[in-house]
Amino acid sequence: MSSKSVKALTALSLILVLAPIVYGHTPLFKGHGNHDIDSALEISNPTKSWVLYRSLHEAGEPEYFSIELSGGQRLVLSLLTPLSEEEDFAPNLVVMGLALSPSGRLPESMEVPEGYGAVLIEGVRTEPEYEPFTPGSYYFTAGFDLTVQDAGIYYAVVYEPDGEGRYGMAVGYREVFTLTEWLMVPFETISIHQWEGQTLFFILAPLFFTLIIGIFLSWRAGIVRSPLGATGVLSGLLFAGSGVYIMYQMGLALMSAPSGAALVTLIFALLPLALGFLIVKWVRDGLNVASIMDRARLVVFGLLGFLFWAGFLLGPSLIILLGLFAPLNVANE
Repeated sequence: MSSKSVKALTALSLILVLAPIVYGHTPLFKGHGNHDIDSALEISNPTKSWVLYRSLHEAGEPEYFSIELSGGQRLVLSLLTPLSEEEDFAPNLVVMGLALSPSGRLPESMEVPEGYGAVLIEGVRTEPEYEPFTPGSYYFTAGFDLTVQDAGIYYAVVYEPDGEGRYGMAVGYREVFTLTEWLMVPFETISIHQWEGQTLFFILAPLFFTLIIGIFLSWRAGIVRSPLGATGVLSGLLFAGSGVYIMYQMGLALMSAPSGAALVTLIFALLPLALGFLIVKWVRDGLNVASIMDRARLVVFGLLGFLFWAGFLLGPSLIILLGLFAPLNVANE
């Protein structure tokens, strides 16, 4: 076995070992107008880890959510706000259930179903915390964690009596993803950063600059003069650009909340960078895709791109198509 094959297998083994430590929430952007209990937004599969990214548009205006649980299931909720919100914006959380003992003083206008007890968790803004999955830094203002004994519908209500602003509500504790949810994470993180208050240009600037600089240098080096060579280079630059994008957001978040959890984020940044560099290098050196091993290598790199959110789906798709359907010689003459 060649040294290159050994290195590739070693890297792949490292990836497979590190992958299980990654954790995060599935983002949700849906539903509006849930300002009374009759229009409460239903949260399906509430033990799965979700984050709903929302906004309170008026001081004191509540948002209601309904959660159906079986006996013995945990009800886990927490509220977070982006760093861009005002210092005094710390939303409160109210949890309602038939078996809950009332606690805290609720606003007179808040609807509580007959027979339900309501627990108020007042929002408190402390130090920001780093979230490696987004990546981002947030203030966590309120939390609730209870194993319920009685099956039924529970309600969560979020409100801020004195202000308006953006908040997220994390629900559940099981870190599971469908295939579609996993593949769409890079695009969902763009929406999350927009919810935080960043502009789309600011978010995508690292990717655009990586593409512009990389294409310019590749053109000068003469490795994008053929359509297939250009396809390979574009794929590699998309891989690398997604890594730069992640590192950019990681750096912004760590300025407010330094954390060792950034090592998780770093894995998802450095792997796309390394894969992108290797793809461009192979194109520069001239790929011999008459070799089954070379074709398989491209396909494997594409699959790793999907696994680690490299290249915003387009990069992995292009390199897999190159590995499967390229003519017998992709050397850039």
